[in-house]
Amino acid sequence: MSAILSAVDLSVGYHNDKTPTPLHQYLNFSLRCGEMVSLCGSNGAGKSTLLRTIANLQSALSGEIQVLGKPLSGYTEKELSRTIGVVLTDRVHAGGLTVEEVVALGRQPYTGFFGRLSNADKTMIADAIESVGMTEKSRKYMAELSDGERQKVMIAKTLVQECPVVVLDEPTAFLDVASRIEITQLLHDIAHTQQRAILLSTHDIEQALRLSDQLWLLTKDGLEIGVPEDMMANGRLETLFDGKNVWFDSQTWSFRNRSVYNRTVDITASDDSLLKLGINLANRLGWGVEKNAPSTLKINILSVEEIEVWNKKETQVVASLHGFAALSEFLRISD
Repeated sequence: MSAILSAVDLSVGYHNDKTPTPLHQYLNFSLRCGEMVSLCGSNGAGKSTLLRTIANLQSALSGEIQVLGKPLSGYTEKELSRTIGVVLTDRVHAGGLTVEEVVALGRQPYTGFFGRLSNADKTMIADAIESVGMTEKSRKYMAELSDGERQKVMIAKTLVQECPVVVLDEPTAFLDVASRIEITQLLHDIAHTQQRAILLSTHDIEQALRLSDQLWLLTKDGLEIGVPEDMMANGRLETLFDGKNVWFDSQTWSFRNRSVYNRTVDITASDDSLLKLGINLANRLGWGVEKNAPSTLKINILSVEEIEVWNKKETQVVASLHGFAALSEFLRISD
């Protein structure tokens, strides 16, 4: 699959008093149609700067970005608006416009500001609204929508621009858990079904790992690129917060505080979801979880309501517990 957008030796940053101040230098990467890429990094890592440079909202300090084999600097504003769609973190202030009217603004690169919408334009607008699940609210004003719904509208607006590349800066930043999952799944589906290159920055690591075709990890050392499974298997996610007291737990797909536990326990479970629950409970109560831990205790979680605690030395069950609340009380009083 060939790249639609690529960068060679790209340097991004700012001009302070006409003096270039690079944040990252010699970045090399590419985007391909049909893939969703998640850009991850700590606050201040330069994610927004990189995205704004890719979207031509600010100039690169050096190096080159090409889209469809043509330098980004060679595009006119109108050409670029048909090539790269952008959704920024800023909240949308278009409360007096309806959903249809906002999405219709995405056709301006083709109709002009005062251009009339053709029947084909109207069909495209309706299809985009339907694709993000907002048909029933197409006549609603933006002020009447939730944050998640407004984000869907802005995504629909980029769809009618017919841009092969869509760049989004933390599109789920203001959303609740359900909306974050829904929006990330929507972007994944758009990339795959409409063959667009979707690039988004995010702090939602779990959803990025589940749905991204590639991860871009931006750290002080630069940009590391790979599929999520390789990043987890090789321990590369640890580099995201280098120097901070956190580590990536591949069992729970989440970052945890690097606590020092003075006691450990061995936990097994009938499935991965129960194992994650057991590990979370034990860690919260100050127990480290290790396979074949030196502790004499072993916890076997058979179901939510059936938990056995074994004495490994005597190979016998010392407690049969009913639920995680009972396990919590047991661990609180155990050495």
